Amino acid sequence: FYVRGSTFSVDYSSPVTGIMFPVNLSTRSAVGYISGTSIDEPQGAAYVRAGVTAVKLRVQRLTADSSTYWDGGGWNTNEVWISTSPGWQYSLMPPWAHNVRYVISAYALDGIGNQETAFTLGVSTISVLFDLQRPTATVLSPVPGGYMNGDQTAISGTADDVPADIRSLQIALSSSSTGVGNSWWNGSAFTDAFSDAVYQATSAYTNNPAGTSDTWSMTRPGNVYMD
Repeated sequence: FYVRGSTFSVDYSSPVTGIMFPVNLSTRSAVGYISGTSIDEPQGAAYVRAGVTAVKLRVQRLTADSSTYWDGGGWNTNEVWISTSPGWQYSLMPPWAHNVRYVISAYALDGIGNQETAFTLGVSTISVLFDLQRPTATVLSPVPGGYMNGDQTAISGTADDVPADIRSLQIALSSSSTGVGNSWWNGSAFTDAFSDAVYQATSAYTNNPAGTSDTWSMTRPGNVYMD
């Protein structure tokens, strides 16, 4: 008689993913791709693993009235998971909107059908906020076309940016009303041509809470001629 035998492996473990870019809780002006890692657990030579065969990605837009999901060509009210490959990077990006937060999630499947079910915040699920508009700065004193007397030593104004806020602010001063020639302040004299190098740090900067403009001031050069 004959005895038939068979050998097989058992893989009970689910794979895991990690989103590497963009970074969780970052504020971005652009994102051209989403990328990450995927690995089948458990690790080690003594363990049997079926191997990751697919990674699914979800891009969720959070708005005041509802959430919508990117389907590769537009926004959908139904939940959508986009297919990517195990060593994954996805580059068919949606049109990002200013001051809108997005939640990006990923999960993996292995060759035997085990699916990742636990989402770890900051690893397989991240949140990104977009700032697509430039910051603004305003000079309040002196007023345009106005004058400063000898007792007025501060040039001041406001600055604002939502939602990223202001990182730094610099001021350029010219002794000419038209800014021509070698008339830009270099820190000691009005002798430079205009370039990025003529921008000077402010003397004081107050970073106010969101919704309130920041304030800044700069001590004007003393004992020098200005038009």
